[in-house]
Amino acid sequence: MLKKFSYFKLLKLYFKKQFFIKDSILFLCEGNICRSPFAERLANKLAPKLAFYSAGINVNIPASPPIEAVVAAKYFDIDISNHISRPVNKTMLKEYDLIVIMDPFHLKKLLFLHPLAEKKVFLLSTFYPNIKGRLKIEDPYGKDFRSYIKCFTKISICIRNFLYQLIKNDN
Repeated sequence: MLKKFSYFKLLKLYFKKQFFIKDSILFLCEGNICRSPFAERLANKLAPKLAFYSAGINVNIPASPPIEAVVAAKYFDIDISNHISRPVNKTMLKEYDLIVIMDPFHLKKLLFLHPLAEKKVFLLSTFYPNIKGRLKIEDPYGKDFRSYIKCFTKISICIRNFLYQLIKNDN
């Protein structure tokens, strides 16, 4: 059973963290076919001197992104067509400097299974303006094309704000 965290406690914990430039950043989502690969490729494009990677909390069989994700990513000039999903493992959680997650449930699950990751994991949505309690970056998988565009727009805003914060705190 998952340890219970309140959303307020999670927000308080992650806003208190002092972010500074890191060399390697891991993006996590459910299946590693939509949100985290898009975040990885966008971050690599915007900050090529840092190392970005992505994985999924629930990947049983490697898979490619759905066509809707590939087409939506192209609207942002991002190519995820050759991406193959991969599961997160303990080595990744240990070796990456920061772990960026899309969903509070995955955050709770990750912290329950790997409590030592607590100091370096946070929700990407904390970098969304006017968060208003919406901590989850909705998974567009299985939904219409507009859902992918909406999701990737939110991720894009969060990634840009996140990278700005990293660079700002490094100076």
